[in-house]
Amino acid sequence: MKQDLTNLLRAVPFVPFTVKTRDGEVHAVNTVERMSVGNNVCTYIDGEGYVLLIPYHAIDQVAVPDAEHPA
Repeated sequence: MKQDLTNLLRAVPFVPFTVKTRDGEVHAVNTVERMSVGNNVCTYIDGEGYVLLIPYHAIDQVAVPDAEHPA
């Protein structure tokens, strides 16, 4: 999961994606600055500026919208 997120964040051009956690929360990563990748967790900055720590084991799905069928 860590490598997948790293690859998405380093992609040129950047393509927005979403991270869904096992508890049902969905976090839209619409800019590179919204998320960073650490050793055991990733950080997500929500729309209000709060920093959330998301352990990799808590991530259920990472989704990149299909270019032909955007969400």
